[in-house]
This record gives sequence, structure tokens and C-alpha cells, in this order.
Amino acid sequence: MTMEKLAAHEEPVYFHAHGEDLFGVLTHPSGEALGTAIVLLSGGAFVPSFNRNRTWVKLARKAASLGYHSLRIDYRGVGESSGSVEDFVLGEPFVEDLSGGLAVLGDRGIDNIVLIGSCFGARVCLAAAAQVEQLVGLALVSSPVIDKRIERGAEAPFGIVLQRVRGVHPVRGLLRFDRPHRQRQARHALGALARACVRRGIVARGSSDEWVSTSFLSSLEHLGKKRVPTLLAYGAEDGPFQSFEAARAGRLGKVLERAESAIRIEVVPGQLHAFTSLAAQDTMQVLLVKWLSELASTGASA
Repeated sequence: MTMEKLAAHEEPVYFHAHGEDLFGVLTHPSGEALGTAIVLLSGGAFVPSFNRNRTWVKLARKAASLGYHSLRIDYRGVGESSGSVEDFVLGEPFVEDLSGGLAVLGDRGIDNIVLIGSCFGARVCLAAAAQVEQLVGLALVSSPVIDKRIERGAEAPFGIVLQRVRGVHPVRGLLRFDRPHRQRQARHALGALARACVRRGIVARGSSDEWVSTSFLSSLEHLGKKRVPTLLAYGAEDGPFQSFEAARAGRLGKVLERAESAIRIEVVPGQLHAFTSLAAQDTMQVLLVKWLSELASTGASA
């Protein structure tokens, strides 16, 4: 299939949300339609709807070959949407932006929804999931479990503390450093993160739940109870994965156990966060296309 033929199945859409005019691109199935639409949300670091190296465009077109519609959205203040945003707060996701996009799909008679988001987009999807009546699947890629602020032009120190000990389990990994200065560095970084959680009122001091926000827990617990097929995908060297692993010793672990097979966790080598490498982009595409194929084959998207 040529690029021109693929382009003919895509249309720009405009809608109003949060007092702004938002832009999106709707990709239609290239064959028989499943009657299900995927909504793709990028990470919040001011990334337009096509995502890094057009990863969302490629995924939307692959999903079209499986029979899915796809809608990718520019948040307010990003890309072709109006407005201005100086920072993104993970505890304050842009649910209204997503709701506006869902209304566009509803107007076209598409009510079965699959939500896919990365980083900030994952938190938007998670926060909105309870409001989507016909949610048939949810995929969260490199979803942070701690509430933090993502600022324009710079990464907040709170957001990069775990990156300094990339690839190291925040508890067991401390024992694996051969050099004392690396052990001190890891302890300092993890201590700084824990203190920041307490200062910001996200969690109580001294709990294993200090690695996860209450909003993340409650939303994930709702999905488990509703038995919504949910995919949590991380790179083993992702900063968000380190806090996710630490949180599993507390309430998060219990939530995952109760959800049983409804929530699947996929951990791949290297990094997925922000799709900064071609390898990460390719890995993400393969992982999500396989998951979408399984949804279609089991009838979950019907």
C-alpha cells in the first residue's frame, strides 16, 4: 500500500476543550472496520500528536490494517492546538482534552475505545478510564507512578532523580555496585526522591507506598475490578520503572494481584521512556501491535 493511499484514510479534526481549540488526526481502517477507535496520547513534554520520529503516525497506520480507527491529539498549547502551557503536572492530567477527542469519535458513531498513552499521556488515559463507558483496552507505556511536574525547557530535579541510577533496582540494586562511590550516589539519589515525595504531600513518610501516588493506585484498582484488559509496558532502564518496582512491595502489589490476568506487565530491555532511540520506537511498535491484535482476535474490541 502506498503512502498516498494511506494518507487518503486520514483526516484532520478540530474540537473545543478546556476553552481551547484542539487539533487531532483521525486515521480510518484500511479494510473492514472493527467499530473500535484507539486514542493515542503523547508524553507531556510538549510533544505533538505525531510523537517522536512519527511513532504515533506509524502505529495508527499499522492499527488501521487491523481494522481500528485511531485518533491522535495535540494537547492544549501543543502542536496545532491553541493555548499556552508552561508545565505539565502528572497529578493534574488533561482529562478534558481527551474527553473532547472522545466526543469527536462519538459523533461518528464510534463508542468502543482503546486508550494508549506514554508518560504524561499514560496518566491522562489512566485518569480518564473510569469515565469511558465502553473502554475495551488500555495500554500505558512508561507511565510514571509518582506525581511530578514537567517544566518547559528543563527537567525538574524531582523528575530525573531516578534517572541518575538508571537500570538499578532502587532497593536490591544498591547492593550490586562494586564501587563505594556508586553506592553513595544511588543512596543519595533515592533518598532525595523519597524526601521530595514527603515534602510534596504525595505520600506518608516511612511507607513502601512512598513510590506511588494515590491517584495512580485508585485508577489502576478500578481497571482491575472492571476487568479491563490493561497493558503496563516499561523498559528495564526506565526511571519510572524503578519507582514502579519499588511500589510493588506495598499497595500496588496487592492491586496487581487482585487484578490477576486483567493487568499485564511487559518489561523489555533498555529504555522505552520518551522513545528516544530507534530501538525503543521499534520495540514499542511491535509490543503494541501484538497487543492490539490480541484484543481484536479475542473479540474484546467488538
